[in-house]
Amino acid sequence: MSPLIPRNEKSLAPFTEMAGLLCQAAAKLRELLQRYDRIPERVREIKDYEHRGDKITHGVLENLAKSFITPFDREDMHRLATDLDDVLDMIDNTSHHLMDYGIGQGLYGAEELALVLERQTAEIQAAMQHLGANAAVLPHCVEINRLENEGDALCREAISRLFREQKDAILVIKWKEILENLERATDECEDVANDLESIYLKYA
Repeated sequence: MSPLIPRNEKSLAPFTEMAGLLCQAAAKLRELLQRYDRIPERVREIKDYEHRGDKITHGVLENLAKSFITPFDREDMHRLATDLDDVLDMIDNTSHHLMDYGIGQGLYGAEELALVLERQTAEIQAAMQHLGANAAVLPHCVEINRLENEGDALCREAISRLFREQKDAILVIKWKEILENLERATDECEDVANDLESIYLKYA
């Protein structure tokens, strides 16, 4: 299918790079929740992804201010860049909470939510290959939204079980925040999907 808007590969490359960072950070977070070893090292690695993402985002915003012609609307590019950065920020925030709270292994739903998030980031990376180009972006957006719904259900069930089964009130508070952070990260991924759908529909 032919492109709907001109693809300026140089302008679009930062978005593809950001999507790759999301995949790496989400995979590292899932590893952390799965294995509970090398926690400080994994948290530092995630922080490095977050720093790299910040630099990319700042570069996109600086270029927007200087560029006369952009591959699609400045507002859309700004929103997409900041929403991608928000996913990375939430992954980083969750990893630091896991380390700072000294939480051990064993909470139902945490690893499962991290896996949902990892799958969403893979869909974002795949969708980014069609950014502003054609309808091939849409199935990936649909799957990201479906996964967000799956994450919502997982989070509700996990928090319900947490309150039923855990007697330590402090641990309940800590774990509830971790679960909600993971769920918010899946929400941020849905925001990215909505951005991509909006860009496609604007030029369809």
